[in-house]
Amino acid sequence: MAYRQFEREIPFHPSDFLGVIKNLTGREMLLNYLDVDQPYSIGDIEHPKKYEGILPMDVKVQTLTTLTLQNPQSLGHLVFQRKKYLDKLEEEFGKFVKSKKILKRRKI
Repeated sequence: MAYRQFEREIPFHPSDFLGVIKNLTGREMLLNYLDVDQPYSIGDIEHPKKYEGILPMDVKVQTLTTLTLQNPQSLGHLVFQRKKYLDKLEEEFGKFVKSKKILKRRKI
């Protein structure tokens, strides 16, 4: 009995998928979705050592400012543009998944 051999068609290569994840969670990409008030600036962005899925649930964002004797305190806000970031995730992962709703939006 002869069996036909065929290559299984994969809609995407896993390394492409991992590349998208790395890009979406990288510092340069995250900076596009973070706003910080002056006189603060964004320092380091630290990812968790352990992931709970394919994307980190949180990252640590360091903000920096200069305090002086004349200006001993400083107030400001750091804002993550969550909606815009989720839209970007859907756009990027939509290239790999044909379904319109690819991400479950969770309330955090």
